[in-house]
Parts: sequence; C-alpha cells; structure tokens
Amino acid sequence: MQLLKKLTISTLGFSKGQINALLRPLAEAAEKAMVEAKAKNDQAAIIALEAQRIRVTLANIVGSSSAAQPGQSANGDYIKFAGDFAATNPETGEIIATSGVCILPQFIAIQMAEALKESESIEFALQVYAEFSEKAVTGYVFGVKTLQEPKITDRMSKLLALAGKAAPKLEAPKAPADETPAPPPPAEAPAAQPAKGKGK
Repeated sequence: MQLLKKLTISTLGFSKGQINALLRPLAEAAEKAMVEAKAKNDQAAIIALEAQRIRVTLANIVGSSSAAQPGQSANGDYIKFAGDFAATNPETGEIIATSGVCILPQFIAIQMAEALKESESIEFALQVYAEFSEKAVTGYVFGVKTLQEPKITDRMSKLLALAGKAAPKLEAPKAPADETPAPPPPAEAPAAQPAKGKGK
C-alpha cells in the first residue's frame, strides 16, 4: 500500500499512455469483429457492436471529504478535496493507496463539490473507469460507477435533525450525456493492476 501526497488517476500509476495501451487491444478487437460482422451481413452483431462501450476499470475510490478547493494547472481546471481517501483494487478489494488529498475527474469533482455545499462533510464510493473514445483528444474519457450514493455524515444528519430539518438528498455523480453507458454490457478488460512506485 502506498501513502500518496495526493490521490489521482495519474499517481495511481495510470498515465495517458498506459490507459491507451490497455484500451487499444480492446478497440482493435472490436473493430475486427465489426469488419467480420459486416462481411457476413450479421445485423444483430453489427447493432450489438455499435452499442458496445469499450472500457477498462482503473480503481475504486472511497473517501470522506470536508473541503473542496478549485485550482488550475497546465492540464486545466481541477478541484482538490481534503479528507481521508483510499483507492482499492476493484477485483480483490485490497487497499492500493491512501491519501489526505484527492483529485477526481472534473465532471465528477464538480458534482461532489456541489454536494459539499449541502454539508460540512460527505462520504462517497466510486469505481473509476476509462472508456475508449475516438472523439476525445486523449483517446478516452473517464467515467464512474457509483458504489455508494454520496451522503452527508451521520454527525451532520443528527445536527440537522435537532434543528428539525431533514438531511438533504445528494445526487450521485453522473457522467456527461455522451459518456452514459448504453446496452448491451460493454466489453471490459480485467481490472488493471496499477504500476507501483509512481506516486508523486
């Protein structure tokens, strides 16, 4: 287990090159299958392949955050969360890394920051994956599967109850419309093993 200064997809060992290396064989296999389906005029297979989303699971990230601070870098805007966070292996549940700082993909982070406005602290559990995309400059987009609905802490719930107010319901993070998975279930590679010793 690594103790990281900040927990991000990059510090977990998943660089742009590595993610593309994981997705490329799956994309090539899907392209080959499409060529074969079209050669056989197999309409059912063609429809299924067109709806298929190609993705690899990167990590499960769980945490409790009490603060969100926006910032900018050469890679664009980001939101830095402070609290207690852990990344686990999606297959085994083994803790890969822990940190007191976490930076999530931006579309998720914005929603989590909005949730924090409803409470002094929130808890969340997400599975982060990378999905092949020809339209994206990087060759992929990030997405999430919610493992637990984001919720405010029990302490805040009790305080709100004392004040005669019900705890607000927080919406789960959602990917942009063009990243929403479509049936049938996507072809997915086994959970990738993060490279070790790449924490920054």
